[in-house]
Amino acid sequence: MEAILMKLAGLLVTGFKIAAGSIIGRGMAGAGLAWVNFAYTLPTVKGWVTDKFGGLPSNIAQFLAATGVDVMMTLILSAIVARVGMRAVTTTLSSLECLIGQEQGT
Repeated sequence: MEAILMKLAGLLVTGFKIAAGSIIGRGMAGAGLAWVNFAYTLPTVKGWVTDKFGGLPSNIAQFLAATGVDVMMTLILSAIVARVGMRAVTTTLSSLECLIGQEQGT
């Protein structure tokens, strides 16, 4: 009975190690992607949106700025860019994980 409990405890600890590694890895990837998004991608996206709305009359631009549409657009575009970036990272990692074990034709 003790052997069964020891084996079960070992399997449980191993499962927790694997789960924690995956969760911490995804958290670190998300934090890194958020930093890259904020530092590099977001200014480019904001510049693009500003260029697109640059032709609006000044009274409409002031109204949109007062209602917070510019902030809303920045948040939405930032979320889209972060989602696409995270999907690219996870897709790349999952495709690499599929290749593990296939390097020698197994």
